[in-house]
Amino acid sequence: MQLRDLHIHWGSRTYIMAIVNATPDSFSGDGLLGSDEQATVRHAIEQSRAFIAAGADIIDVGGESTRPGAALVEAVAERGRVVPVIAAIRAALDVPISVDTWKASVAEAALDAGADLVNDVWGLRLPEGSWNTELARLVGARGVPIVLTHNRRARPSTGSQGGHYRAIQYTDLLGDIIRELRESVALAHDYGIQ
Repeated sequence: MQLRDLHIHWGSRTYIMAIVNATPDSFSGDGLLGSDEQATVRHAIEQSRAFIAAGADIIDVGGESTRPGAALVEAVAERGRVVPVIAAIRAALDVPISVDTWKASVAEAALDAGADLVNDVWGLRLPEGSWNTELARLVGARGVPIVLTHNRRARPSTGSQGGHYRAIQYTDLLGDIIRELRESVALAHDYGIQ
């Protein structure tokens, strides 16, 4: 796979995706979002430069926390968080940029701002479990790569314990994850995502 100047040959080495959290409530406590958009953007560029210097291959920008118990963010607010950061990183660095979102409108704006791929932590599913055909259609039409992650979330949130939702049950943990990821890949292929 080719992303800008980065030729990814899967299995040849480990590729590092560094995360820029344009959120106030990041799971790792490093969210950059503050009341001053210029400061947020400046910090994101500084952090991205440090990540690249430390060996990162891809910069991933997210505007909605995925920590257990985090509230969903409206698309307009999420776009307002990630688009200025992505545009600034794109202007400052020639590095592959990923947008961490499950919302098609956010992904579209991020791709227009300079992102090269979509990182969907819901694996082309909506948080309540139905298929996210709007995002699949967009990614297929734009011809960009997508990262599909397995995830389950209790809606409404029933609280978390030890970094996971208490209400989430698996019959066969690895078997369920593999099956659900294969379903996501099949949907991606149905929409022309390679």
